[in-house]
Parts: sequence; C-alpha cells; structure tokens
Amino acid sequence: MCSELTLIYSLVDIEEVPKRWPTIPRQLVKLLPWTRKRASAQKGNEVDTGRFLLLEEIEQLERRITGLDRSALSSLEVELRGKLRDSEKMAQQMEAWAQRYDGRIWHANSERFVQFMQGLKKRWGWDFNGKPKVTGKRKFDQLLRWVEEAPELNQDVWDRAEKVLRGLMADAELSKPATARPWSLKAAPEAGPSSIPN
Repeated sequence: MCSELTLIYSLVDIEEVPKRWPTIPRQLVKLLPWTRKRASAQKGNEVDTGRFLLLEEIEQLERRITGLDRSALSSLEVELRGKLRDSEKMAQQMEAWAQRYDGRIWHANSERFVQFMQGLKKRWGWDFNGKPKVTGKRKFDQLLRWVEEAPELNQDVWDRAEKVLRGLMADAELSKPATARPWSLKAAPEAGPSSIPN
C-alpha cells in the first residue's frame, strides 16, 4: 500500500503544475514525459485519467531553469523537444514490436501456420527456424497474415510465398559481410536447392 500511495502522489496532473510551480514556463512543462493514467487516491481501485507528470521530472526542471536567461531557456526547449521526439519514436517502435510479437505467438499456435511451414520444407526444403534475417522482416509477417487469411493453401499462395521468401533470402545474403572477391572467373554453379542465410 505504501508504494502504491507513493506512486499516486508522485504523479501530478499537468493542470496543477502552473498553480504549484508558477515559475516554470508552460511550454516547457508540455515537453516533459507523461502518462495517461494514475491510481486514484479517493476512489479505491479506480484509475484517474488525464495527463500526469512525474513529480521528480517537474522538480528537476524547476532546478534547471533557475537563473537561466531567455537564450538558455530557448536552448533548453530545443533539447526537451528533441527528447520528446525520441521518446515518442521509441514508444512507436515498442508498440510495433509488441504487435509483431503478439502476431508471431498467434501464428505459432495456428494450424494453418504449421501447415504452411511444413509445406515450405516439403516443396523447397526450406526450414526457417533460427533464421532471423528472414523471419525477422516485416515482409515475412505480412506474408504470414496473408497466408492466414487465404481461403486455402492453393497454388496462388505457394507462388506468392516463393516470390516473397526468395526476395527475403536474397536480401539476407546481400547483407552478409563480404568475405571473398566480388567477381570470379569460375563458372556459376548449377541451380539447386536454395540455402537460407542465418
């Protein structure tokens, strides 16, 4: 309970900041990291919604602006805007990662997914387990979603899958560090089963 109350009172409604910290410019307050929810001190297990700032962030900003002239305040605003952009970008990346992770868990438990992966192995000898340079790509996720939504695993599915996966494998091969000369006088090997880059 103590830690819960500490969290409640460590989050300050943004509307309260001008009253409690009148010396902090409002445009700077708006650039601090914030959250939408806070446990309610008055409503038991309920949650307050709004825009809440960490008390520590506000107090730190108050200390930073003490004695700054207009030029220094402008520089600080630029710095805070940059940090806000970075945090928003990171939040978007984390959300996208979470969606992709959830999607992969769903695919892994899907009968259609299992049939599809077995079909790849049977048709072309492709086993993508432990091949993140292929399975870690957005196009691979998009292909799996399309396969899941297809009425059946017909020839159109296999043709599209082959095209997408060969492209992903070629990209993964190109991303490998060069360990040999870029050209050779030796004849090219005959076409055979494709190997999957790690």
